[in-house]
Amino acid sequence: MCKTENLKILVRCDNEATVNILNKGYSSKQPIAEMIRRLMLCSMANNFLLKAVHIAGKKNIKADLLSRFQINRFHNIAPEADWLPTQLNETARKLSQL
Repeated sequence: MCKTENLKILVRCDNEATVNILNKGYSSKQPIAEMIRRLMLCSMANNFLLKAVHIAGKKNIKADLLSRFQINRFHNIAPEADWLPTQLNETARKLSQL
């Protein structure tokens, strides 16, 4: 049994266009369309469900700081977070190569 089988993945994103594309499973823009197609095929092949929800950027402070590489500010508000990146397990590594 694949570790992703029957898994439900919730993506929280502050970009409404990305949320819509992920939930529709389609985009008319290349190369986004190719990436979404591969993601949807992977989802079907490995039997997992992907759903995206919008989160306002002002409420997404930690992710916003990380995306802007403001690591010290991030650790000030999230001191429990590891300083070193977490290694991906094999399933996540395969998904990251889409």
